[in-house]
Amino acid sequence: MPRQNPKTRRFARFRTASFFAAFVAIVAFPALAQEKQPPESTPKEGIDIELNKLEPGNNGCRAFMVMHNGTPRNFSNMQLDLVVFDPKGIIVDQLAVDMAPLAAGKTMVKVFEIAGHDCGNFGRVLLNDVLTCKAGDAAVERCIDLLVPTSRAAIGFIK
Repeated sequence: MPRQNPKTRRFARFRTASFFAAFVAIVAFPALAQEKQPPESTPKEGIDIELNKLEPGNNGCRAFMVMHNGTPRNFSNMQLDLVVFDPKGIIVDQLAVDMAPLAAGKTMVKVFEIAGHDCGNFGRVLLNDVLTCKAGDAAVERCIDLLVPTSRAAIGFIK
């Protein structure tokens, strides 16, 4: 067996030490990452609004919306400004839809028709604005911030 000079022995020790350090880092890092979980965030007060499905209606396309009021307020008036786009992003229609009354903690379904349009001509729906929003007799400021749109339909629902 050839004899190693002192420089070669030092390099061999360095290689072994760096391999061991890398091994420890790979094994220990996932365990450290799992220990530090971010604190659970408190649920945000809001109104979930889901575009559940679209189907052919009498004069156009019928839309089904499922809303859940996660706020302590009873909404007596809520009118949404919705804009419908085709698959290419061109505006097809704009409509005002009344979603009230909506009681605190209540889940409800609202159905409305988008007259004169085939459901297959839609690419997405935009929650453009909230035209009116009242809890009892008092106007609710920044009502659109309370709304959280989602979609189970074949098209998106965004704000």
